[in-house]
Amino acid sequence: MATIEDFFVSLDESDAVPFIDFTAIAAAFSIDDLLADIDFGNITAAIGTVLGLTGTVFRVALAIISSVYFLVEGDRVKDFAVRILRASLSTKIFTAVVKYGREINAYFKRYIFCQVLDAVILGTIMTIAMSVMGVGYAFVLGPMLGFANLIPYFGSIFGTIAAIVVIMITDGMQMGLIATIVLIILQQIDANYIFPRLLGGQMKIPPLMVIIGITIGNALYGIIGMIFAIPVVTVLRNIVVDVLEYVEAKKIEASNAPDNTKEE
Repeated sequence: MATIEDFFVSLDESDAVPFIDFTAIAAAFSIDDLLADIDFGNITAAIGTVLGLTGTVFRVALAIISSVYFLVEGDRVKDFAVRILRASLSTKIFTAVVKYGREINAYFKRYIFCQVLDAVILGTIMTIAMSVMGVGYAFVLGPMLGFANLIPYFGSIFGTIAAIVVIMITDGMQMGLIATIVLIILQQIDANYIFPRLLGGQMKIPPLMVIIGITIGNALYGIIGMIFAIPVVTVLRNIVVDVLEYVEAKKIEASNAPDNTKEE
């Protein structure tokens, strides 16, 4: 089998390009050296990065398209799903599924309302705090931090980092360090006190359960898990309460039932 070196030698012997010494090129050319110089690890990493970015863009586009579709066709999809459930489930189970499905929908709307309200509260607190500190762009950075807080988990982190960088550039390193401490403290107060109490009041669940639900949702399904954790946890709590009330009612009914056994 002819090799690349043989090709260069034959090209040189043919004198097709007399001013180039193809024999010298063939002698210096080495496939092994060429392959050794190629870092396939970096190539694989680059391909993986490109595929990862492509997948992320595709998922974001799919989520946007799906959201638009459900906004436009939401009622038809809901009616069709109800027909399927009614046909495949017993009346008792169908009634329970519809009841808890409506609860999830209502709690999800309350959750979004709490997120927006918390963003407004946090943005206001941040603006006031930075204004008192003397930060030059307080009335811009405060609302920006509140808006960033709408993005679960990562939003507050990236928003705080961006605000600190801007403060360090515009107001100096010392003000940036002070702002770092203040903003982190305010973020922690919001995450561990204000937001759980807002959700607890709207969802009628203890603030500790809110924190546990968000933590478990994030651990299992990331951002999506955090968004749906509280409505799902609230409905699960309602299901447990309904089951307990049903069992307790049955026991009370059984204990109050007349004893028809006759003593001999």
